[in-house]
Amino acid sequence: MLDLDEFSTAALSLVVAWRSGKTVHSRHVVVGGAVEQALRGYALANAQKLQAEGGKDYTPDDDQGDAPYLRVAADELIDHVVIEALRRGPSEPLAQRSEMSKLKMYAVILGNDPTQQVMFVSRGTPIKLGEKSLVAFLSESLNKVTDPIFAFDPYFDVIIGPDGVIALNQKNFEALFKDTEAVLSKTSEWVEKLAEVLPIEGSSKIFLADQIRRNSILRRKVQAILRKPHLKMLTTETLIQNMKKHELDPEALLSDGELIFDSETKTDLLLLLNEDLFRGDFSGDAYAVSKKASRAAG
Repeated sequence: MLDLDEFSTAALSLVVAWRSGKTVHSRHVVVGGAVEQALRGYALANAQKLQAEGGKDYTPDDDQGDAPYLRVAADELIDHVVIEALRRGPSEPLAQRSEMSKLKMYAVILGNDPTQQVMFVSRGTPIKLGEKSLVAFLSESLNKVTDPIFAFDPYFDVIIGPDGVIALNQKNFEALFKDTEAVLSKTSEWVEKLAEVLPIEGSSKIFLADQIRRNSILRRKVQAILRKPHLKMLTTETLIQNMKKHELDPEALLSDGELIFDSETKTDLLLLLNEDLFRGDFSGDAYAVSKKASRAAG
């Protein structure tokens, strides 16, 4: 990360980008004057958030809650195609008017040394198009708007620097870097990794890979399960024991000691493996959570 006092002098570039399948296209937008100074100020304000207490590590099934930021591990299945496209942005052609409707993200890039640059990335387009048939601005008289209007929020979603990735907005971070075609193409790999430590019936692998590609909730469950240290210690006996504990039918979930993932069992199995099933302390009622928020031990 740049020193905060460098934000007023480091070279600044504005890059806009959009996706086309697994490909990400980026373009350069020339900025200067008051616009450049404002963008520097926005970047500085977002960088200062990293000095706040309460930041925590990102995990797929943990809500950001009140944390001001999330530290993202390098192996967290980030879409590096996006990152590389944004980094190339300053050397790409200038953005053309015909491309403005395609934009899905933009980045303010700061730094004189390309290896030390910091990118402040925002999901969405900075282009605001009038919804009326006639849009005008007031100078000495009303003049029709014929060029795209750029409008920037002071908030960024992700900061990418030489030392790693910081998510300021978990939902938008995931949309930018985890729910993309480049990442989703790895779903079969995730299932194979799961099958290395758990007995999974052959056709269930194909079914599960297809389901987690389609369903973001199930996808996050699998990503979270792969991080669990208890996976390697699970045996068929412990699986059966815990199925019965949570009133799940082992005969429906296992076949010859192998887990069966189908339309009826997928949710129960993933909730079980991710330790999302529990009973109320007082009522004894069974519950399941879709997403957890970590609680520090007191």
